[in-house]
Amino acid sequence: MSQRRFTLGLPLLFTLCAHDAAAAVSARSYFRRPDSLFASGQAHPSDLERRKIREFQEINYLIQKDKVSLKLPTTLLLRDMDLSLKLAHSKTGEVAQVVGTRGPWAYVVSGGKKTWWALNEGLPMPDDRGLAIPLTRVQLRAEPEWKTQIVRSVDPLARLRLIDFRGDWVLVSPLTDPEVRGWVDVNSVLLKADFASFILPIEGKWTPVKYRQGSVLVTSAGERVPIEHVQSMMTRPELGILTQDLQPHGLYQRSFVTIKSWESFKWGVSNLPGHGEVYWKDEGQAPGFKPLVNEQVVSFEEILKKPIFSVAFHPNNPRQGIIAAEGVFMTTDGLNWTKIDYFGNDNLPVAISTEHEIFVGQYCSVDQGKSFQPFLKWEQIAAMIEGRGQKASRILRLVKINPLNAKKVEIEIDTGVRTAKLIGSTRFGLVTEWKTKTPLSK
Repeated sequence: MSQRRFTLGLPLLFTLCAHDAAAAVSARSYFRRPDSLFASGQAHPSDLERRKIREFQEINYLIQKDKVSLKLPTTLLLRDMDLSLKLAHSKTGEVAQVVGTRGPWAYVVSGGKKTWWALNEGLPMPDDRGLAIPLTRVQLRAEPEWKTQIVRSVDPLARLRLIDFRGDWVLVSPLTDPEVRGWVDVNSVLLKADFASFILPIEGKWTPVKYRQGSVLVTSAGERVPIEHVQSMMTRPELGILTQDLQPHGLYQRSFVTIKSWESFKWGVSNLPGHGEVYWKDEGQAPGFKPLVNEQVVSFEEILKKPIFSVAFHPNNPRQGIIAAEGVFMTTDGLNWTKIDYFGNDNLPVAISTEHEIFVGQYCSVDQGKSFQPFLKWEQIAAMIEGRGQKASRILRLVKINPLNAKKVEIEIDTGVRTAKLIGSTRFGLVTEWKTKTPLSK
């Protein structure tokens, strides 16, 4: 009988042990503060949920500067999205006004409705000059001079609308009080232009940018372009600017850092008897950092080291671009550039149409750059130009591609003795008939 009782009790023993093990595993650690290094105790998740009084989200960035790597809260960084007035949705193309940002999220207004967009959904618009944000308390003045009346003092991190530039002064207006206007030293505020990677001047072509100096942008060629003369700009979403000093790490306010990845999780706050308010993490979320930069492709810094021959961006998606710089490189996120091996190290004119056609030299892709097919025949172009110009061409060189609406493209051909501008339809891929846009010029 004793043996039988032991046999029957064995499953019960395992059941009790399993229950205790499950309870131990499911017990959740809680902390006195979110930044506490060690847990204060453990409690069952159901007890914590039942006594929960509030919750909040914590978002951190993993940043890198030279040899320093740190995990920082998003409150210590500003990015291109933080200085944007409007964003485009990467999937729908919908354009929204930015109310505010928090970490990798933007609170926007679209169609009269307010909603949150994730970091990888919102794209800063190229034609948006953005905001000015001071990192310290600044004074708005009646005129662009130091010895003029102070209109108002503005707190750090206030969002200021850009109105005009005059020398090293910028006229701004607080978004919270648009009736107020005043001038502020442009060097005392951050601008969206601080994150510029490429700019399109009112007169000129897409040009890579090295840095901002006062109210001008210095290009990779050393040219100085006033910000007020820029009609469009592309920005770098992987860059962050520190909002305060981090002296123990040798980092200071306004330092640029690279955002390598980010994490987001939820904290619960519960009131436990004998402990008061305690903090605990919602462990139902996936742990770890989400990568922002792909280390397997070419970075923007590497691209800048090359002589830029031609640049193009999608008209409605500023993160989709293509560059010819001792080879042809594509990006779909504005961060990571992948070389298209098909074109070797050639420098060719590039363009992207609203119909998602990608042009590289005489080739065109309609499948996001996976394959390319010729869209023109050189013998046809040569016969057309020589027939109308009545003089043999020394060379035939495609120097510019300008996609038009309704599956049409304009090309510019250099013959060595004249320039020809032609227009053709890409509706069926290969253009079979070209029309002269303007008379052939010498």
